[in-house]
Amino acid sequence: MEELAARAMEWGYDGIEYMPDPERVPEPAAMERALKAAGAVLPVVNSGRMGVQQMTLLHADTAVRRRSIAAFKRILDFAGAFRARVGLGIARGKGIPGASRDQMDAMAAEVFPELAAHAERAGAVIMLEPADPGVTSYINTTDEAMAWVRRIASPAFSVMLDTYELAESEPSIEYGIRAGTGEARHIHLYDPSRWPPGCTRANDTRLATDLRLIAGNWFCGVGLGCPGAGRRPGGCGEEDVGVPAWGPGRAVVPERCLDGRIREWNRRQSEQSSPKGSRAARRRTFA
Repeated sequence: MEELAARAMEWGYDGIEYMPDPERVPEPAAMERALKAAGAVLPVVNSGRMGVQQMTLLHADTAVRRRSIAAFKRILDFAGAFRARVGLGIARGKGIPGASRDQMDAMAAEVFPELAAHAERAGAVIMLEPADPGVTSYINTTDEAMAWVRRIASPAFSVMLDTYELAESEPSIEYGIRAGTGEARHIHLYDPSRWPPGCTRANDTRLATDLRLIAGNWFCGVGLGCPGAGRRPGGCGEEDVGVPAWGPGRAVVPERCLDGRIREWNRRQSEQSSPKGSRAARRRTFA
């Protein structure tokens, strides 16, 4: 943990987005020591490992559902120690085969309020993430996610976004961001090709403008292309990968991307976007 936090800061990030094993969530104290030593933050905890460990919050089998809810609550307890947010994406599952939308809604109406109540007690915030139909058949658009945010009506239940998912599910990435009406508390910055911003075909300038419309306390997690990914399209190589300085938020790096030799990208853009081109200057825009 110490190495991960230190490396994130060395690369110019403000902290990490952590993805714990939902069956063996670590004690917060170890992470707290690592963050304090590095001067890093942990604003977001990722629940994505639930999906690959056969845990599904919205599952036809009651036993699987209860096991998954218990695991998500453990993640919420861990996140609460840092007043962090927890993404709820693939953890909800791919959708129950043969289930109608009304049936899925009825199950979510039982699970989501229970989790939101636990999050309130733990001091964490759940961020429901819309995902494209290739990932799940349930809650694909920002409008659908926002309907649940309004229905749950809890300060511990919000929404997060992912530009890759938005590109697949929405009329445009910009439409999806704007549909969040300022509720988004975290955004994954992935080009539709899964390469980092600035390396491919996403309209970065327009995206940056829309990100500035998101009011309040938000972070962005930047998809870096993890070890073994090779060279980037368009001549964008490892030496070009690093921190964006977009919008009023701060940037964190996904934990899984910290184990490679990827270094800072596009320092010229950072210099243009920040008065002094420094991490300190970017942090002040959030304070």
